[in-house]
Amino acid sequence: LRAQADEAAGTGPLVIDTDLGLDDAVAVALALQSPHLEVASLVATEGVAGEDRGSRAWRLLDFFNRHDVALSVAPSAVPRPAAPPFRAFATAALDRALPPDESSQQHPGLTAQSYAPADGRTTVLALGPLTGLAAALRAEPQLAARIARVIVAGPSDPEQNWNLRF
Repeated sequence: LRAQADEAAGTGPLVIDTDLGLDDAVAVALALQSPHLEVASLVATEGVAGEDRGSRAWRLLDFFNRHDVALSVAPSAVPRPAAPPFRAFATAALDRALPPDESSQQHPGLTAQSYAPADGRTTVLALGPLTGLAAALRAEPQLAARIARVIVAGPSDPEQNWNLRF
């Protein structure tokens, strides 16, 4: 099924799970500026962004002055898949576009609160690989009851959607 463009609007707290590919960075930037979305948390997963995903996610939140959005960094997948061939291009482009991270802030690790940071149920917008969400659900299965729905970007066929293959 295809999602409507405003499917996540008005659904309560939104958690964006992203690997900060260039397409994700644009979507996150738009979501952070939207008056129709209540972005509560950003989860930086492995994929395109690589090891510096926490710093890049923080720089994006800082650029848009969204210090109210919680940031969590998902652990690397085990076994670790090969880095996507476009990682170097995407990370270099983001590094040129975002101001440098001059803070020495540590970015918190992934917990169940990363996906359910508020009272009530959240919507998870999965723009990157689902490894972070899977790890959180394995660690705390009751988290599923606090998630109203998960919206996965892209086609449902893993052959056509890189995030489902990672």
